[in-house]
Amino acid sequence: MKGASMTELDLLFTGLRFSRDRLQGTLDAIGREPGWSPELLRIRGRPNGPHIGWHLAHVASIEDLWAHDYFGMGEPRRPDLIHRFFRGSVATEDVPPAEELLAYLTTARQDLLEAARRLDSLDRPCRMSDGRILAAREILVLAPLHESIHHGRIAALYFDLIRGGSMTGMTKETR
Repeated sequence: MKGASMTELDLLFTGLRFSRDRLQGTLDAIGREPGWSPELLRIRGRPNGPHIGWHLAHVASIEDLWAHDYFGMGEPRRPDLIHRFFRGSVATEDVPPAEELLAYLTTARQDLLEAARRLDSLDRPCRMSDGRILAAREILVLAPLHESIHHGRIAALYFDLIRGGSMTGMTKETR
């Protein structure tokens, strides 16, 4: 568009807004379900599989880690949750209450955006937990992709287990 310019950071933030809006739309739909209860966040698609609450806590804890540890904002807000919901963690029933999870999801995203704004360069190297070094820009590209992967899993659980669909092969009757 003539006369308008978007910075690279604006473009990256657009991806983050898009993925969060999609996730929020699904969470709003779950919240409108007749008989809504925070227990819906603990529905699993398979025995010992991750439930909706685990996916939410995982996305929030990863963004908390990225903002504070990788982007240099200091200590993460919830190191206890990062440890419990990081890659390879087991989805237990011990998840924070729904309101706390949703608040953590919001603050972790706000912190990630603020940390990105404070970066002196999107080329800043960030050492990942597995030893790889990525530029901050790459993390900001991965963030909406990561959230979208987990949103897809949440949406499938919602469709199958709450709405009675068959995306995962699980139904209300077989869970």
